[in-house]
Amino acid sequence: MNIDKSIQGCLSSLKLTETFAKRSKEKDEETLDHVMNPFVVDSDVKIPGSKGFRKLSDKTQVLTSPWNGLVRNRNSHTMEVVGVATTISSILGLNTNLVRAIAIGHDIGHVPFGHIGEAFISTVTGKQFRHEVFGVVLAQKIERKGDGLNATHPTLSGILHHSRGSGLLKVSKEMSQEAVVAMYSDKFDYITADYNDISKRLRLPDSWLRPVTQKINELGMNQRMRINTLITGLCESSFELGQVDFSASAIEKIFNEVKSLMYGIYPKLGIYPAEDFLIRVLCYLERLFGKEKAILILALMTDNDILSLARKNTFDISDLELTSIWEQKDYILNLPLIDMFDPGLD
Repeated sequence: MNIDKSIQGCLSSLKLTETFAKRSKEKDEETLDHVMNPFVVDSDVKIPGSKGFRKLSDKTQVLTSPWNGLVRNRNSHTMEVVGVATTISSILGLNTNLVRAIAIGHDIGHVPFGHIGEAFISTVTGKQFRHEVFGVVLAQKIERKGDGLNATHPTLSGILHHSRGSGLLKVSKEMSQEAVVAMYSDKFDYITADYNDISKRLRLPDSWLRPVTQKINELGMNQRMRINTLITGLCESSFELGQVDFSASAIEKIFNEVKSLMYGIYPKLGIYPAEDFLIRVLCYLERLFGKEKAILILALMTDNDILSLARKNTFDISDLELTSIWEQKDYILNLPLIDMFDPGLD
C-alpha cells in the first residue's frame, strides 16, 4: 500500500463523535459507558457476547464446507471486514471505534446457508427478507431474552445500511461516514474473498471463471494485493472528494465489473440441496411451534443445525435439543410476535 501522507486524517472533521452514541436505554448492566468509549462497549462487549455473533462461525459465507477449515464462514469474513474497515478509517481520520463496532455486527442477521436461506425465507413469508434488517431486529428485540443488546444508534444504523446486494455501491443520507466505510469494506472483502474460495475449491467451467479471473487480476495477483489496491483507491478518491466516496478512482470501475461478474456466478453455486433441507426442517418446526415462530426459529439456526435435522429420516424432540436453538427456544416462544422485517430504528 502506497498512500501519500497528505491523505492521513483528511476526513477527521467529518468524524462522528461519541456525543451521538445514544442508546435506547440509558443504563443496563452491560453498559460501561461511564468508564469506556461507548462504541468500544458495542464492539468489545455487547456484540461479541451475543448469541447472534457466536453463531457466525457456523453460517455460510459463500461455500458450505464445514469439513474444510480454510473455507471462509461468516465469522472469518466478519473479522476480515473489521481489518479492512479499521485500516481505511485510521487513514482517513474517522471514528475507528464506531467503524469497528459496525463491522463486527454487520452480519449477525444472516440465516443458515447465506443468501439461499435469505431467499427461502422471502419465499415462505411473501416478503423480502433482508439480513441487515434482521440483524437490527435481532440486536433490539431478540438478544438477551428479548431485552436486546442496547447497542448505540450509530452502530445499529451502520448495520442496517451496510448491504447493497448486487446493486451499485450507493451512499444514502442516513449513513455516517463510518457506516460508508463499513459498507465499502464489506464489499471489498466478500467479492475478492469469495472469488478466492470459489476458484480454489470448485471445479467450475472455464467459461464461467476466466472472465472474472482476468478482470480481478487487474486489482492484483492475490488477495492481499487486491485489498490493498481497493483501500488505496478508496482513500485517494475520498481525499479528492472530501467524503468517503469511491467514484473519483479508476479502480472503482474495475471493482464494479468484477462485482457484476461475480454476481453472474453466485446463482450457479447450488452445491447442496439447501432449499430441500430448509423446507424439511421448517415443516417439522411448524408442527411444533406454528408457522410464525417456526420461521423465526429457523432464521436463528445455523448451517449444521439444519443439516443435522434434515438428514434424519424421522424427527424427535431430542434431536432439537442438540441444536444451537434449544437454549433460546423457550424465551423465543414467550416473546410477543416479532416483525422480522421492521428494524424499529428511528
